[in-house]
Amino acid sequence: MPRPHGPAGRRDAILPGRWNARFFSFFAWYSRRLVAKHFHALRLSCDSCTEGLDAEPRPLIVALSHSSWWDPIAAVVMKDALMPSRASCSPMDRVQLERFGFFRKIGIFGIDPDDPGAAGPMTDYVMDRMREHLRPTLIITPQGRFADVRAPVEARPGAALLAARLAREGRAPRVVGMAVEYPFWIDRRPEMLVRTSDFAAPADSSRASAWQRTIERGMADNAAALAGLSVARETSGFRTLVGRGSGAVHPVFDAWARMRGTPTAIDMSGRRGLVQGTGGVR
Repeated sequence: MPRPHGPAGRRDAILPGRWNARFFSFFAWYSRRLVAKHFHALRLSCDSCTEGLDAEPRPLIVALSHSSWWDPIAAVVMKDALMPSRASCSPMDRVQLERFGFFRKIGIFGIDPDDPGAAGPMTDYVMDRMREHLRPTLIITPQGRFADVRAPVEARPGAALLAARLAREGRAPRVVGMAVEYPFWIDRRPEMLVRTSDFAAPADSSRASAWQRTIERGMADNAAALAGLSVARETSGFRTLVGRGSGAVHPVFDAWARMRGTPTAIDMSGRRGLVQGTGGVR
């Protein structure tokens, strides 16, 4: 029996989600089409194997960076690709969720992000979801607001409070960072670059303050690593999940080039010396 979400007077702090696996599959299909339409490719890099995320027996917390409107769409596609059988939940501004109620069917629940008293009811709510499902997942943007990828990471306490509470109950979670960038490379459309990274649990995993430092440091390191890959413009460091790969320019142009026996990709490799190690173009 789910517990009330906080003391009397706080039970209405949460607008519950309504996880529906079939609806999530449909929304993931739609999200992939949306990404394919608006981006050249979605590419994934990781510092450890992510194939085991779906079967991970521990509760899973995914700390997602938050720089763009596209972040939730990226998270849906990545969740479908890396952990399709896991039930998930995610917080969202309650006012916006009331406008777009269908998001509740993919596990999104509503909170007031500016209410300092919402952390307790949110933790209670997520703990109930963690008990309901065999392999539960929380996907959360700890920054709680849009933040430039170059800005220092300042996380709100919700994810840390939950990780510490799970540890105290003997269900220490696996916490994974997911950084996202949207740079333009050589195509008229931007790239969607994603990097995942496992965060090692702090020595005192029962303390929220220890998890807070771990999450902020892990998100910052992961974002910096992704920034380096973005600057390098090397597709070899990524696995393409959506899109036509590094050799694609445009379907018509690509077909015409293949008929003529000429390369379809734009090759910048011979020009790197102009901008790397020379202080710029001279």
